[in-house]
Amino acid sequence: MADESLFTSQVPTVPDASDGGTGLTRGQVMYAIVAGNVKGIRWYSSTTAPPNTPTLELWTPTSATTGTKLATKAYTGSHVGGTWQTQLFDTPVHVSANTYFVPCVSQDTRYVFRASTFNAGTITNGNLVGIQDNTDPLAAGYLIGNGRLNFAGPNAYPDFSPGTGPGYLVDVLFAADFTTQDASATLSIADTLASTAVAVRPVTATLSVADALSASASASRAADTALSIATTLTATATVIRGVSASLAVTTALSADASGGTVIPDIDVKVGKPRRTWFVGQPRSAWTTGAPR
Repeated sequence: MADESLFTSQVPTVPDASDGGTGLTRGQVMYAIVAGNVKGIRWYSSTTAPPNTPTLELWTPTSATTGTKLATKAYTGSHVGGTWQTQLFDTPVHVSANTYFVPCVSQDTRYVFRASTFNAGTITNGNLVGIQDNTDPLAAGYLIGNGRLNFAGPNAYPDFSPGTGPGYLVDVLFAADFTTQDASATLSIADTLASTAVAVRPVTATLSVADALSASASASRAADTALSIATTLTATATVIRGVSASLAVTTALSADASGGTVIPDIDVKVGKPRRTWFVGQPRSAWTTGAPR
């Protein structure tokens, strides 16, 4: 599964800003709706290269102006202006679902921003949510400005927010924890058996079954539910039923059914038939007994 990030097509409205000083740290406040690992930081680089090596950090806020650092890593690549750059942490940082975290980049002088990105609403992409400025959607107990700044350099939480929801375009590489889901279904089964096919069904659900047997097919059923079965026998077909449920069975014999075998092996109360057929001889020799 590909890593997730908050920002997609957003680009800075000011691609090469300068505060005229050193130690500038900028960051964004976001959270994930599922638990997972923050594998690293991505940020949009200024057109002009900073005079020092950027430091990437991940923080979690503890109040509106303080936070705890979770990870840090100095950038190991080369500056490419006006594009997204990426740095992985030595070890991914696991974050819980619905917990604020703040990815940051600290570098001297140069930065970018996108005006009013979080001023009027959130940004959501996949499992990641960038919060609206000066809100507290996770009920942490304090309002948090989004678009964080600090002028004290690395290892200092970005404690200032200008109050206009700027996007400093600092982001994460996030991998959600793997989850599984159980599924259940209701089945409706219709089977056709031909030639020498054999069907065996242990049934533990409500089934609607219609079977047609031909040639020398045989079928056995162990059922825990009520079945309504209509079976047509031809040639030398054999049907064996062991059913612990109420059955409605209709059997039709056709052609010269000599040698055919029907083993009902069930407790079925039979009313008075019109006649009794004696099977075991060719059809021409069948006789009828007296009604019961």
